[in-house]
Amino acid sequence: MPPHPHKVLDAMKNFIYRMEHDQFPNQIEKAAWIHAEFVKIHPFQDGNGRTARLIMNYFLLAHGFQPTSIKHKNRQEYFASLEDYALHDMIAPFAALLRANMEREIDEFLSMYSVHIGLHGVQEENPELAELAEAYIEL
Repeated sequence: MPPHPHKVLDAMKNFIYRMEHDQFPNQIEKAAWIHAEFVKIHPFQDGNGRTARLIMNYFLLAHGFQPTSIKHKNRQEYFASLEDYALHDMIAPFAALLRANMEREIDEFLSMYSVHIGLHGVQEENPELAELAEAYIEL
């Protein structure tokens, strides 16, 4: 039986409030929380995961990060980490999956385009990518 509409409305109001006011160690952990919390609330009959990924990616883009997608090969880890959050409020496994996924995607991008982009500029504009860019500058 689906949750009562008032419970979903209250949960969504709380979600929006917390998105604006809760503090997180970093933006990737907040993006992970946004996704996991939305899925936990499950406000729609269908499309909750797609909507959660859309909101998460919008947040990432708004804070200077690239959007990301969960690959099929990570599907089991994805569902397990969302279950950890839903049952135990543990966001760390999903945040770690998200960070690893984003780092892999950046690594793939840099390996393809490192000869075409100014990696020193990447280091200056995005300090969180400095170490990764350094690896390609040395090549």
